[in-house]
Formats: sequence, structure tokens, C-alpha cells
Amino acid sequence: MLEVRNITKYFDKGGKQIIALEDISFRVKEGELVGLLGPNGSGKTTLINLILGFYLPDKGDIKLYGESIYKNSKLVQKYIRIPFLLDDPRFTVYETLMLTAKFFRVKNYKEKIEYWLEFFNIEHEKDTQLQKLSTGNLQKIRIIGALISEPKLLLLDEITNGLDLITVANLLEILKSINKKYKVSIMFASHIFTHIEKLCRRVIILYNGKILADDNITTLKKKAQLKEYITIRTKDPLPELLLNKIKDNFTIVRSGNVIYKIVTDDASKELRNFAKFLSENPELDMYIEDIRIKEISLDDIFAYYVSKFKS
Repeated sequence: MLEVRNITKYFDKGGKQIIALEDISFRVKEGELVGLLGPNGSGKTTLINLILGFYLPDKGDIKLYGESIYKNSKLVQKYIRIPFLLDDPRFTVYETLMLTAKFFRVKNYKEKIEYWLEFFNIEHEKDTQLQKLSTGNLQKIRIIGALISEPKLLLLDEITNGLDLITVANLLEILKSINKKYKVSIMFASHIFTHIEKLCRRVIILYNGKILADDNITTLKKKAQLKEYITIRTKDPLPELLLNKIKDNFTIVRSGNVIYKIVTDDASKELRNFAKFLSENPELDMYIEDIRIKEISLDDIFAYYVSKFKS
């Protein structure tokens, strides 16, 4: 559906040419949910603005259904949306969505507004003025403003910023449901690792205007060859005899005076093995205060690819 091909974008700052994006290429299929992960300044917003046709690339092309968006701007108008409202803070939610629907020439907009308000579980806010909405509900209304015109691709740029944890969790679940039920392709750009990890299977890692990795999270973990581990905290340093006994059964390293790490490919399985080991060696109980699993996170994967890029 969407093809970004060899996109490069420069900006002039103080007489110097700054590379915002360099030779960026990827594809998004219909119904795909893709995370665009990168710190602030990595080029995420620039990339989204290029896909929307707000910027022209210095090199490369972007195609929708095989046709360049720069040769046919109506493609973006027809198929792509961002959270959007024609709003006045004094207008009610319904008035705002009605104006937005009319702007996009949406047929049967009344039914669609009612449907999406119910889908997002905020139909009770129908007659509320925008200025009285919570930040989370206002963000949901903006997304509804994009959905009522039935786009094929939804571009979401840092939409969870400033939202509390419960609102974020609810919003991410709603986006999953929309993607699954209506096959709307979603590109979710964020610098927050946990939000992308909860929502997306495929992740594009963007750093300093370059794509460092593009794959599903499971494959990225395997490629990075990162190890999971179990952290064990003890009251006192383990006696050498007991430590050697553990070493005979597990790959364990010391990380501080009373912190030990068991390195493994499968932390959950190894934790079960260690629990059995403890039951067979009760003399260890008096030393151990806490045991925790440290699984590989998207944060770890990102750090690996950035380190590899810098080296």
C-alpha cells in the first residue's frame, strides 16, 4: 500500500545543510500496524510530514498503491489521515465532529459519529464542549475525527504524550481493536518504548535520520543476540561454597556486593529451574531476599542497535 523509497530530506539552518532523513526506505502493507521508534529529533515527524505531502523530499519518492503522492496529491486526501478536528473550544464534541465530517464530505456522518463515540466509549461526552474535555478524551475525539472518513492509513505522531497510564492503556487497546476489526493500517510514532512494545509487532528504529532496524520485535531480539537474566538479591554475599554450587548448574555472574545475575535465553524457564534448585538446596533460603526476571525489552533492543550504529 505505502512505499517509501530512498527518501532523503535536508533542512537549511544558519547557512548549513542539515540532514533530517537519509536514504529511508520501507513499505507498509494494508492492515499492518507499524511502530516508528526514535528519540526526539530522530526524524519521525519529518517522515510523517513527507508522507502527508507537507514537505517535498530532496531525493526519493513516496507511493500509495503504486502511484507517487507528489504527482497525485489526491491520493493523500483520499487514503491518509492524522488526528484532526475543525474545532473551536466552545463547540461541543458532536458539533466539532459534524463540521469535520462535512469538511471531508462524509456521507451518513450522523450514524458514523454515533458509532465511533460508542466504539471509544465516550458517547456520554457528545454534548460536552471541547474545552471541558480531559486530555485523553480530547485525543480520542481527534482520532475519531480522522476515522469518520474511513482512511486506509492512520498516522499517529506522539499521541500518548502527557496522558496518564490508564488512559494510555485504554487508547492502545482501542487502536489494536480498530486495526484488527477494520484493517486500517496504522503507523504509530513515539519515543516511548513501552507504548510501541504494547501496540506493535513490527518496529522501525529511526535514529539520526537513518533506519537502524526494521522487523518484528521477536526477530529483532534474535538478531541482537541479547540475553535475558534473573536478578537475585541476597542479604549478604554468598559463601564461595554456595556460589560454586550455583555455578555448577547455572550461568551466574556477580553484579555488586549482594546482586547476582543468572544469564539465560529463556528467563521464565530458567526461573522454574532455579526454584527447583532452591527446594533441593534449602541452605540458600537464609541468604536470598528477592528474585526477579529481567526480560529483553524494546529499550534493550534500541540500545543495542544505536551502539552498533555508533561503533
